[in-house]
Amino acid sequence: MARTQIPTASYDRLLLLDSAGSPLSHIAIGSPEWYKWLQDEQHASFAYKSNTGNFTARREQLRRGWYWYGYRKRENKLHKVYLGKSEELSLERLSLAARALSGQSLAQENLKRRQVVEELLTTIEPGDKRAALDVSDEVASPHKDDVGGMVASNKYYLLSQLTPLVGRDQEAHEVAELLRATHVRLLTLTGTGGIGKTRLSLQVATELLNTFADGVYLVLLATVTVPRQVPIFIANALGLGEAGEGALVERLYAFLKEKRLLLILDNFEQVIAAAPQLVELLARCPQVKILVTSRAVLHVVGEQEYPVLPLPLPVQDQVDTQVLAQSAAVQLFVQRAQAVQPGFRLTAENAATIAAIARRLDGLPLAIELAAARMKVFSPQALLQRLEKRLPLLTSTTQDVPERQQTLSNTLDWSYDLLAPREQRLFKRLSIFAGGCTLPMIEHLHASLEQALGIDQERPLLLDDLTSLIDKSLLSRVEQEDHEARFFMLEIIREYGLERLQQEEDVAEVQRAYAYYWQQQALMSEKDMDRHQDQEMWRIRLEHKNLRTALIWFAQQGQWDDALKLATALWWFWWAKGYIGEGRRTLEWLLSSAKEVSPFWHAKALSVTALMIALQGEYKQAIALAEKSRVIFAELEQEFGQGMALWTIGHAYVMIGEGEQARTALEAAGVLVRNKGHRWANAAVLERLASLARDEGDLEQALSLCEQSLAIHQQAGSTWGEARALWMLGLIHFSRADLLKSTLVLEGCIERAGRVGDRISISYASVLLGVLKGLYGDMQEGGALIEQGLQLARDLGDQRGISWGLTLSGWNYALQGEYTRARERQEESLSLLAVTNYEYKSFVAYALDGLALAVVGQGYPAWAARLWGAAQAVRQGGVAFRLSPLQSRAFLVNLCSRRALCLARNPLNWLLLRGWL
Repeated sequence: MARTQIPTASYDRLLLLDSAGSPLSHIAIGSPEWYKWLQDEQHASFAYKSNTGNFTARREQLRRGWYWYGYRKRENKLHKVYLGKSEELSLERLSLAARALSGQSLAQENLKRRQVVEELLTTIEPGDKRAALDVSDEVASPHKDDVGGMVASNKYYLLSQLTPLVGRDQEAHEVAELLRATHVRLLTLTGTGGIGKTRLSLQVATELLNTFADGVYLVLLATVTVPRQVPIFIANALGLGEAGEGALVERLYAFLKEKRLLLILDNFEQVIAAAPQLVELLARCPQVKILVTSRAVLHVVGEQEYPVLPLPLPVQDQVDTQVLAQSAAVQLFVQRAQAVQPGFRLTAENAATIAAIARRLDGLPLAIELAAARMKVFSPQALLQRLEKRLPLLTSTTQDVPERQQTLSNTLDWSYDLLAPREQRLFKRLSIFAGGCTLPMIEHLHASLEQALGIDQERPLLLDDLTSLIDKSLLSRVEQEDHEARFFMLEIIREYGLERLQQEEDVAEVQRAYAYYWQQQALMSEKDMDRHQDQEMWRIRLEHKNLRTALIWFAQQGQWDDALKLATALWWFWWAKGYIGEGRRTLEWLLSSAKEVSPFWHAKALSVTALMIALQGEYKQAIALAEKSRVIFAELEQEFGQGMALWTIGHAYVMIGEGEQARTALEAAGVLVRNKGHRWANAAVLERLASLARDEGDLEQALSLCEQSLAIHQQAGSTWGEARALWMLGLIHFSRADLLKSTLVLEGCIERAGRVGDRISISYASVLLGVLKGLYGDMQEGGALIEQGLQLARDLGDQRGISWGLTLSGWNYALQGEYTRARERQEESLSLLAVTNYEYKSFVAYALDGLALAVVGQGYPAWAARLWGAAQAVRQGGVAFRLSPLQSRAFLVNLCSRRALCLARNPLNWLLLRGWL
């Protein structure tokens, strides 16, 4: 049967072992944690090993309490020595007891050591003294090399690592190379708690064992709170103890002066004031190098900082299991999950969920390990849902890790407690920013709060506190090309900061100042969208999370006018970025929840909601809602509001093929929005009228109107407006069979849309451009463009865009002679259009044209002619479709004429007939 391993006190510290006998952590002998460990009744024994001798210490109960004794068998006889009570077990007492039990002579000891040993002998209880030593004059002699003797046979002191280092190969290599460089003497690994600085430092140390001839030594400083004690702990790690004469620091310098040695000082942040002592040590000991792990930068001469970042995260939309398996964050989660659930594996079913867990945890190694330990209880999906609130779940029951790392909250408490009160206040306030912030935002919020709370703080102090938060790894600064740098918190740190903020008396003032700041920013962006569209689009995109957070706060406070004021100012951003679903859900939620809303904001909310619904293709509902908005605006005598409601009504009528009603609404809208200071609205009316003229076959009128719309956008510098106008212009040129102009215009549309992130325009233009490339013979590039646009429509959830992509993809397959695939795409498109009762009449016509092209290639010219006739009937408004996909074919065969049958036998002739070529 295997012998149970007991903890070992080696030189100056107690090593705590796992069941296999491998070191897990250690406690410095003489520290408060050492005496706490000794007094714990669960700990009954430990082994002591040093150059002076070895023995086993046991805790025994006598009449007057608990006492410790040392035992060693020598020359077939068990020797025993009294060590004392728990609070008396100093490093010197253990060392002298080891000498006594090893049978070394006292004659060579100096007077101080003799007195301590004699004290040991005289404190042994009656009856135990003879058995205790049984060595009379035989006690230990000191080591010949009084300075540093305890490390003479020990070249390094490091903890054994029980798990492999994951995802840090590059960092380990870079840090090792820096320490090999002659110009780097003091290297600081910085990073937030739980980032893996200690583990990385130990990996680096193992790689450098052969580089430093005199050893690599780990000095754990987590228990040190007094900076002047740092040299003592360094000396203990080197085994110097109390040996030799003179001041300890001088003896330390004397020992290290000629040594080529690496010191690893772990957890330096709470003794940061000791940093100048490291500089002096390096100056006095020219071959020594120091690797520090710290949550804060040391700010001393010669320091080389190396920030340790979170593990790289898998790409947001990546679903390939093999690709996700290469992610370091995913690998770490799987490794630690297998430690508690050996059968756990990364599979195609759980890979995306595990990647989402890693992203939710910011790639923070400690957080990932704590979460993975929960796999004993949760499935990956259940765990992800629970991580909506991270901190309560990220705890550990592991007994052999420091208390500060047993929960993520404890880890962050450690960092928070190191902050000055003013820094703590700033940290809590900055946690309210979702998705980061810039310096002007921080200054504005800070100034508003200081004024509201009657506190006067100078700006330089704010900058100092901000710098300190960065130095202490609670905040990071990220440069952005052509834009102001942003400050970010990891989401886990931000969650902790928000919890702290909720405990403060001024939390309501902070939230109020934050919410009104973002409301003002949204209103300014809406006002400036005509003139500075690129800039405003980029800014609102960056602040999307902040705006959403502010909006939710207004709603939670029941400030409905303020909530609607902010939300309705974002209509153009939701549209341009393709966040239509979010916009609709937000506004419908606010309208259904709001009470006592002023008529103006109620009307604007109805108008913007109608716009979002129309953009999702539910045109009849959009018309009804926009009409309600128009009536309220009319009662308020708000002409511009009426005009925008009528624009939505006109747009919806264009899309369902109701030309006269569309023209009436759009022309009325044009009159109402004209000369109101919104050039974008004027241009938008012209663009919709151009679309209507194209649908009605008046291509020259369509071209003229669209060019007018484009000119207005160009004069205003409205990039998004240009992209939309160019898309319509490209479609008009395609309808006019001017393929070269269409190609050039669509390329311009995609370039401008890409500048502002208008994914909707990119989707539609890419698909049509792909068809044009195919017509010019570049089938490969054409197919790629079509698939890119189609996928973008799927990502946006744009049903109309998906239908458009499927239809034109079918055209492209037909041009390549792949008629079966072409037919499948057209039938899929028609099935999608059937869901909306074929309301998109122009799209229905395109799909029928494409289906005709496919079936004529399959040898069904009669059917193709009928399909073509059906397409014509749809364009002319002669057919109202109310068919299921299964009914469509039989209905169309009976409906369509047989004209042009002779021309429909060849697909190319068919395209010529239809006017596409």
